[in-house]
Amino acid sequence: MTRRLVKIRDVDEQGVSRPQWVDESELTGEATEVTVFSLTVELTNAEIIALPVTPIVIVPPTEILNYEGFPTRLQIPLFGFTLATNIAVEYSNVHAGVQWFINLGSDNSFTFSGPLKGSAIAGTGGVTWFSPAQITGTSEGATIAAFGSNLNNSLLDNAIVLAVNNQGNGIFEGGDAANSLIVTVLYTVIDV
Repeated sequence: MTRRLVKIRDVDEQGVSRPQWVDESELTGEATEVTVFSLTVELTNAEIIALPVTPIVIVPPTEILNYEGFPTRLQIPLFGFTLATNIAVEYSNVHAGVQWFINLGSDNSFTFSGPLKGSAIAGTGGVTWFSPAQITGTSEGATIAAFGSNLNNSLLDNAIVLAVNNQGNGIFEGGDAANSLIVTVLYTVIDV
């Protein structure tokens, strides 16, 4: 007899999510199909320069929350990448520790992905990608967490944005009017 083990995440009594191996035959419930969506935007030179102070909405919000309650539909980024297709002139004032994020909330209210360190705009043809944090916790009691933070009362809306932390250096400088950056996010939507 062949047994198939699968890795799941289980939440213990303290609310900590831990990996666990179980026999596939022990799992209850039915599998749910997940639809993966993709949206791509092309940022202009002006949008690239302003990224450290103005996040760019990649996936528009479907719900406005104003920091009250929990969304009924949560757009969850699965994977994101940038493609520097046309960087005629590189940018200056880019901190050596610059960090790029895929976040939730059009005002950048919730950090969802781990930071991509380094410049995603360092030349033509460069591809960089982001992998968001694993969600921990449960949807019971309107608590879904990433990086240990509760989303309840934490979001302006449920948009997915590209955000940059330039480590206090402010906006990027330089560039060229012909510069552009393509950003694609793969995401799914769950009803909470």
